[in-house]
Amino acid sequence: MIRAAGTVLWRPGPSGAAEVHLVHRPRYDDWSFPKGKLGAREHVLIGAVREVQEETGIRPLLGRPLPDQQYLADGVPKFVRYWAATPVTESGFTPTPEVDQARWVPIEDAARLLTWPRDQELLAAFLTDPVPTVAVVVLRHAHARPRRKWMGPDCQRPLTVRGVQQAHRLASILGTYRPREIIASDTRRTQDTVAELAVLTDVAVGTEPCFGEPAGPPGAAALVAAGRTLASAPAGPVLVCTHRPSLPYLLAGLIGRDEPVTTGDLPVDPTLPPGGWLVAHLAAAAETPARGIVAWERFAS
Repeated sequence: MIRAAGTVLWRPGPSGAAEVHLVHRPRYDDWSFPKGKLGAREHVLIGAVREVQEETGIRPLLGRPLPDQQYLADGVPKFVRYWAATPVTESGFTPTPEVDQARWVPIEDAARLLTWPRDQELLAAFLTDPVPTVAVVVLRHAHARPRRKWMGPDCQRPLTVRGVQQAHRLASILGTYRPREIIASDTRRTQDTVAELAVLTDVAVGTEPCFGEPAGPPGAAALVAAGRTLASAPAGPVLVCTHRPSLPYLLAGLIGRDEPVTTGDLPVDPTLPPGGWLVAHLAAAAETPARGIVAWERFAS
């Protein structure tokens, strides 16, 4: 199985209508969306950003997920994951033997230019939901020392060696979201989980005590309220690092309910292992006072 990842990279055109970025591959003489194979053990989010940047000279910001593609490539099964994405930086396109042309194309022209029906279907899926989205990432802290093996205050319980390794790996993976705000509870284990990410993204970690483990009904209510705030109108991608007992209440606020979320309430499993995270992709239209959640994703580190 060949693992690959790519994007439908888009931007507003001169007339205000959306344009998408297409690439031409001389080997196949086809026009398609930028994508490429993942490296061994490479995380799919990192691979998607890397491949798009290599093929187009544009660093993308990943948005909502799009339908996967599965097909045979030279007789070998290939599985490709796609996201909608917007350009962050552009260093300029350099032709290579794999991609000799890359261009921005109006939507109506893209549908005619795309070679493969599967890419035409991907374009249609891209157009079905609101295009601009904002990511709210809810991260459970990395592996921490068990309570029974820690004699000090619980708020000072540290990460294990495995947890430190997780935090290091998470920094580069979660950096693909380019968070404008990073918030953690006032515990050592959440702060240490996102410390390297904060350095990588040059974003200071905000401390919010209510993201700690809920202490009775008042704590649960504060988490629900915090989730509602996150869902209201973030200016850009937000990442929250919290605890397993906090997740059901925080997620409840995100989807606009009071009762804690349980399995089956979301299109993804709301439970997370240490170092796992959920992504809620919110519609980003400025005129929408209460942004709806367009898509969910779940990842384990």
